Amino acid sequence: MAASKMTPKQSFANYNENPSYANANVAMLGIACDISCTYGKGAWHGPSAFLDASFQLEHETPATGKSFHEMVRVHNLGVIESLREVPKAKQKHYLFQETKKISEEMVKATEEKATKVLQDKKLLMTIGGDHSISNGVLHALAKTHGAENVTIVHFDAHLDLRDAHEALDYSHASVMFNARKMGFPMVQIGIRDHISEEEIEYIQKNKIQKSIYWCPSQPKGFYDSHKSKLSTFLDTSLILWDSKPSEKQMQSIFSQIKTKYVYLSIDMDVMDASLVPSTGTPLPRGLSFETLQDISHAVIQHAKNKKISLIGFDVVEIAPLLRDPKKEDSPENVISPLVEFYAAHLAYDMLVWHFL
Repeated sequence: MAASKMTPKQSFANYNENPSYANANVAMLGIACDISCTYGKGAWHGPSAFLDASFQLEHETPATGKSFHEMVRVHNLGVIESLREVPKAKQKHYLFQETKKISEEMVKATEEKATKVLQDKKLLMTIGGDHSISNGVLHALAKTHGAENVTIVHFDAHLDLRDAHEALDYSHASVMFNARKMGFPMVQIGIRDHISEEEIEYIQKNKIQKSIYWCPSQPKGFYDSHKSKLSTFLDTSLILWDSKPSEKQMQSIFSQIKTKYVYLSIDMDVMDASLVPSTGTPLPRGLSFETLQDISHAVIQHAKNKKISLIGFDVVEIAPLLRDPKKEDSPENVISPLVEFYAAHLAYDMLVWHFL
């Protein structure tokens, strides 16, 4: 059964206090869950590692001289903790059923918390946890704002367009399939081209090629020599060569954000694996941190200019690199804090850009 930790006395980038919910303009919700991970575990520790890393951020914004806390008041709702692993079972069938149950309980608990935040018109910042945690947020967004009214801008190395991956409806590899099925308009950025046949068929059938912006995992010559075959599911003119989008590509991304609201979902494996080796499924040739900043800043600025409301974002697949994954993410157990620090830095930036 998913249980919610007591609300802590600290909050994002604030180790002295947790501003009251009533006075906050942002609510932070941690989801400790990596039950559906198919490769690297450890994202269960993501919310606590993210919070610890946030304490190391500078609290002043040089452009204004204002303290972060003058602009943004983040209330920490605490962490919903799911079981870290399924109790041992004698038959695989029961192992699957227990995994499914844990996953469904996590999604329900997340939906309940997220729904209240969205109804109270506070910006929702959700921290994970593997990407399956976004399922609960998506249900809450659909309930409070209507799926057709919210564009999801999805940063990821993977499409996550598999239908009930490994028979789990709420798998981390199915979250964007679920989102599209619910009716959310979507832009997907940073995807590498090692994708499943099932996903290729989905792209072709639903004609969503132009909403996907790829990071190539092969040399340019490979794509040039196989262009006729690749063009059936990939518009090569939209590939982000050198991890940098062109102005034309950015305008294309903007043109697809037509709704009243926008929500950003950021899987840390969208970044190059050399930068975040401890995320759930790292892949090379991803975005640099600078490019991830550039694109997310441009999207938030575009939303402000067009009076499109940013109603929240999630940062997921934060799997701290620990000496002993079974122990807590205490400083002496951390080998490298890179993934959680990049994640905290990006969240800090996005809040400043939005509220500045």
